Amino acid sequence: MKTPLYIISLFLYQTTIGQIKFEGTIKDEFNHLLLKQAKEIRQKKQTQSFEDGFALVSTFKVDTLNNRDIKLIAPETLIQIMDIDEVTGKELHKKSKPVAKTNLWLSCQASYLNDTLQISSFFGLLGGYNFSVKIIGEKASGTFREYFIGNEVFKIKLTDPTSSDIEVQAQSSVNLSKKPINLGDTFYGKVTFITDPYYEQDNNYNNGFIYKRNVITYLFTCKLNHTLEH
Repeated sequence: MKTPLYIISLFLYQTTIGQIKFEGTIKDEFNHLLLKQAKEIRQKKQTQSFEDGFALVSTFKVDTLNNRDIKLIAPETLIQIMDIDEVTGKELHKKSKPVAKTNLWLSCQASYLNDTLQISSFFGLLGGYNFSVKIIGEKASGTFREYFIGNEVFKIKLTDPTSSDIEVQAQSSVNLSKKPINLGDTFYGKVTFITDPYYEQDNNYNNGFIYKRNVITYLFTCKLNHTLEH
């Protein structure tokens, strides 16, 4: 017996919908990550460009789904240059200075469209990312966008033409400090995305493309800046 197509479609839709949780510790988690950043990153949060919101990516993992297509590359000869103590002839180990951590940072904006809370984070001008979450009630759905203006390197299916811009659905887990109600309300959040897979040009693969999905977690603070009604 054939399974009705509408049941399959409903199942695929539900897999992209996540639950909303409310946790009072999200603000502390965001501030803890912010304090680890280099001074210039912390200062960006205070600038006018980020007055509506600021986000930091805590993890960005790329899952390769076509490992069997990776080209076999012959090992190269490795040449190491090291400092030698002139007296003992032993290698000198220099102590490295601690370096301030730098995470990917994004702007953040929040608004209502009727009863849907939309939270969008952006990074990059000629190339970058856009993370978008839509919240209705206590359910959330997400979309992930990657773009590289002037370079057509993305596609959903291998048979598709390449594009400089790709947008895919993402399974999303969302934690908020609170749900904003009034204009100017500031809130904090933590989102984890598991994106649908897509292709990107990569000459290290036999077919010329890596087939990948991204697992991303980011924290943000945002201010509700406008509401729209249709």
